[in-house]
Amino acid sequence: MRIIVCIKQIHHVFGRTGRDSINNFVTDRDEVYCINPFDGAALELALGVKDSVEGVEVILLTLGPVVAESDLRRCCAMGADRICQIDNNDSVDGWTKSVLLADALQKLKGELVFCGEKAMDSQSGQTGPFIASHLGLPFVSRVTDITVSGTGSPAIAERNSGRGKREIVECGLPAVFAAALGPKIPRYPCYENKRRLGQLPIHKLSAKKTRDSRVKSTRIFSPRPRPKQVVPPDSSLPSHQRIEQLLRGSSVEKKGEMVTGSPEQQVERILSFLIEKDFLGSAEKDAESLQPSSINR
Repeated sequence: MRIIVCIKQIHHVFGRTGRDSINNFVTDRDEVYCINPFDGAALELALGVKDSVEGVEVILLTLGPVVAESDLRRCCAMGADRICQIDNNDSVDGWTKSVLLADALQKLKGELVFCGEKAMDSQSGQTGPFIASHLGLPFVSRVTDITVSGTGSPAIAERNSGRGKREIVECGLPAVFAAALGPKIPRYPCYENKRRLGQLPIHKLSAKKTRDSRVKSTRIFSPRPRPKQVVPPDSSLPSHQRIEQLLRGSSVEKKGEMVTGSPEQQVERILSFLIEKDFLGSAEKDAESLQPSSINR
């Protein structure tokens, strides 16, 4: 039996310590390449099947350049047998990714295909269903545990159906399973496997030539502004003064301008402000009709 686990290497941002809004408040030390945690849960399900069934081969399949090689080899040291990489350096959408992965899965001919429920960076959750649609295989989502008796027998999958409910699904093989984060924690690799598999070659697979893009980005939203920092009150002060400091710190300071001068000057400044902010229409059209000299005082 051959099991294939789709592993995505993500560019994870674990903090925002920068001060530049153009770079989304991100600095170089906030970024790290790692394995998608949901794909790590899928690998643990595959290794669980390997522990219970004899003659199982687990293959890791990744798309694009190898940027998290240490994590890939760590996954292989956990119990996987080899790593396959789809040679593709282009930036593609979710649909094209599923086409490339499905083409490689047809070449590898696995009976069980595991992937993560979603990716931590995009969180679209579409790759698994797309792959199953391309291959014409059954698809089971949000799997937290799976049991396979042997080659040719169906798989018994336990899935999270939401609100604390669990569902038991019997599915014939081959099939595609999307793993969710559940009670099973990915195992730790032993030191001997890490040394032995440190120089394991990565097999490259040719990518299918496709330009059939189905997903397009129509709008990009800028990040929300960072919240105002509230200074904690001094613990040595009495309680009513600490409460007063908290209330004062949570109040929003409004920016404004005090209009002074004679009534004519005040009216002229107010009208100029309303025209500038376009509350009274275009300044070019209404400048003459809104002059203070034309208003009866």
